[in-house]
Amino acid sequence: AEKKVLAKMVDAEGGDRSVCPKLYAYITPALELGSKNTKFEDVYDGFRDARPHQCKTFLKGEVIDNMREGILRPMHMYFPPAYIPTNYTKWISSAELYQVEYTPKFEPYYIARTGVPLFNDSFVDRGGNFAQQVYGLHAAGYRFYVLPQTFVVDQPHSSLQQASWDPHYLQFWRNFEKHVSTMYGLDPPLQYSWKQIKRFVMKETRRLHLALMTPVERRAALKNKRRW
Repeated sequence: AEKKVLAKMVDAEGGDRSVCPKLYAYITPALELGSKNTKFEDVYDGFRDARPHQCKTFLKGEVIDNMREGILRPMHMYFPPAYIPTNYTKWISSAELYQVEYTPKFEPYYIARTGVPLFNDSFVDRGGNFAQQVYGLHAAGYRFYVLPQTFVVDQPHSSLQQASWDPHYLQFWRNFEKHVSTMYGLDPPLQYSWKQIKRFVMKETRRLHLALMTPVERRAALKNKRRW
């Protein structure tokens, strides 16, 4: 199904029918279990019966139901710039590929042709290791498209929020951005304050909550202006 969607988009782009034409990166929305105490085998029926190293296949509808119940949530909500730009609200109802813009510290799971910018090993054990590679894609001219029927689910990770906003780390990151931007002849991306990011996340979280509600719940929530 995803391949048909890609082929349709490629036809519109000029007829190249390879799965990943030109400079495209295809994003698989990332989710995580809603609690560190929750285990995959406690959530999904039949998981215990799977053979070793065998993955159970889940449908998008099952994942959305689990999001409604709070069993699953968008990845790394403690550090919103990493995954919120995926636009989970749109993904929930989308049946077609859609494009998202790059924003600083974006680090989605993606699929692309080989030949992508190399990983910078200066970021090993620093945090931002995924983000720096995705910034390299952006600087090199890649466009980001979200796949409407795919997703990945992971266990919750430890919070790195403090490390991500440490002044020494931020300076290291800005030096990296400046180096890569100079290499590709770009202006470094705008830097956002934590206050700006928090405001953006509150807005996106509200939209996501509304998208996960039933029509009756949504109407009731919209009437309650103090809540929203």
